[in-house]
Order: sequence, then C-alpha cells, then structure tokens
Amino acid sequence: MDGNVEEFECAVCLGPFQEPKLLDCHHTFCRKCLEDLASSNLADSKDVILENYKDQKDSLKRNLEELKTVKNIAEDSLKKINEYRQTALSSCQAELQKNYDQNQKKLNTVLSKVNTLKSQIEKDSLPMFSPPVSDVLSRPTAYTVC
Repeated sequence: MDGNVEEFECAVCLGPFQEPKLLDCHHTFCRKCLEDLASSNLADSKDVILENYKDQKDSLKRNLEELKTVKNIAEDSLKKINEYRQTALSSCQAELQKNYDQNQKKLNTVLSKVNTLKSQIEKDSLPMFSPPVSDVLSRPTAYTVC
C-alpha cells in the first residue's frame, strides 16, 4: 500500500486539491475545477470524471485486497503465536511437575530417615519406664528421668 495519495487528488485535474469543495454526494473537487466544469461542456467533463472515478474505484479494490492479505497474515501469525505459547506452557508445566515429583520423592526419603532415627532413639536411648521421646516433645512440661 502506497499511502493513498489519490485521497487528496482532484478527480478532474488529477492534482492535489486547491481550495477543495465537498459536494453533497461527499465527492471533493478543486473550486476552480468545479467552476470550469460549470462553464464548459458537461458531457465531456462527465466522461473524464467517470473515468477517474472508475480508476479510483479499481485502486480501492486493490487496496481492499491488500488489506485482506494483511489481515490473513496477521491472523495466521496470531494463530502460530498462540500455538507456540501453548507448547511453551505445556513444556513448562511438565518441567514443573517433574521438579515437584523429584522434590516430593526427596522429601519422603528425608522424612523416612527422620522417622527411622526417631524410632531408634526412642527404643535404644531411654530407660524402659521413661515416656517415649514423642510424648516428651509434645508436652509443654519437662519430664524427669527416674
């Protein structure tokens, strides 16, 4: 797309507007071009204007086709971006789950070792009549060993 210079050109003289005048039909022409048309043979001027109008209409159709192409490219790009985003999210989620599972396994191993040590301490370190370590630790007051 080239910037649509035609939007600012008079359809009669094909130059930039000089004192542009907007008609009721929303077409714009140079003031001088309208005055010249009014004083000249309207049949010839009408053909020139129609030919220029058809050229502008064809140009607008080309611009519309270019816009449709750009729209399709943008939609395809957005679709690819969303697909990539989903792939990336799935990959991150899988990696997070893997790390969570590994850490959970490590934590379970540590807890198992702690429980084993706790059982050994309760069984081997204290006299038979003493309360288990877990009872001592859970009570607010200290126990005295007899």
